[in-house]
Amino acid sequence: MARVGSARLHIARHWRSRHWAGPLAWRHAAGHARGAVVCNCAARCRPRQYRHHRQPVADCANCVCAAGRARSAYNAAAANCGVTRVLNIAHRGARSLAPENTLAAARMARHAGADMWELDVAVSADGALFVMHDDSLQRTTNAAQRFPDRAPWTFSGFTLAELEQLDYGSWFSESDPFGEAAAGNITPAAMAAFRGEPLLTLRAALHFTRRHAWQVNVEIKRLPAPLENFPVAAAVVAMVDELGMAEQVVVSSFVFENLRAVHALNPAIRLAALTGLVETEPQLPDLPLFGVNPHYVGLTDGAVRGLRARKVAVLPWTVNAEDEMQRLIDAGVSGIITDFPQRLQRLLGS
Repeated sequence: MARVGSARLHIARHWRSRHWAGPLAWRHAAGHARGAVVCNCAARCRPRQYRHHRQPVADCANCVCAAGRARSAYNAAAANCGVTRVLNIAHRGARSLAPENTLAAARMARHAGADMWELDVAVSADGALFVMHDDSLQRTTNAAQRFPDRAPWTFSGFTLAELEQLDYGSWFSESDPFGEAAAGNITPAAMAAFRGEPLLTLRAALHFTRRHAWQVNVEIKRLPAPLENFPVAAAVVAMVDELGMAEQVVVSSFVFENLRAVHALNPAIRLAALTGLVETEPQLPDLPLFGVNPHYVGLTDGAVRGLRARKVAVLPWTVNAEDEMQRLIDAGVSGIITDFPQRLQRLLGS
């Protein structure tokens, strides 16, 4: 494995020095990484089958040959930005079975049979990309105990070194937020093991996805102050390019400017437009979209047909009740984003 340049450092320096020059600079920064990962072990990579995974993955954990297998498997199920079977997409990982946006949740999602997992990108005060949904660290970490004088514990005010000191799993062990432990679906030993779950960086999340020839939906949100102008889309593209993972990544956002920035930098990365309730035909960006991710409430059969007619995958969020899952499957959605990939897998397998 040979790498060229350091895209993250290049981007962070541009931003911190306030000399960021817009899309042309984004393209220049990402260019340092594009095509930078070279497989040195093609002759030695032989596929093997994992018990909980339907596609073979490479023995070599660092080899981008896994991306090729993921690409061919996924493209077989996707044509004209539509899909021929319903995709099981684990929201923040299998967050009903493990702490959200952690490697534990990603593992649970794979074991549950998910085709893809979804995560949220956050940025530390010193420009590091990591995985977190809320602006505040309070709900899913022990930041309030570890840094009691830093309320409201907005992640953008913490450095990567400080974020790495936090516990991202004990809150789940203590609260059983979805009642799955009480229902006997998570063992006491597994719940105890979540205590001390570490920070998940975006790089580690992408490495995990690549190693298992899997797929990931990376959601880019608006960043809180003082990072509102941080070029997060460019930073995400640079990392995806560095790892040679364009074929394994979907980028979604409510902020269509983020999608435009991603497309300008690397048109090979699939895009999904996040929307709210779909009561009429949604306003979508003038981009070659892979998918539209609408809220499931009020998503009618007619709305699904209208979106599919536009040659986009329809991937509603966040659907947890089995009767709603079945209704949407019958309506013809392309996939379902859910906190309960294990439930959806039972329906899809029945």
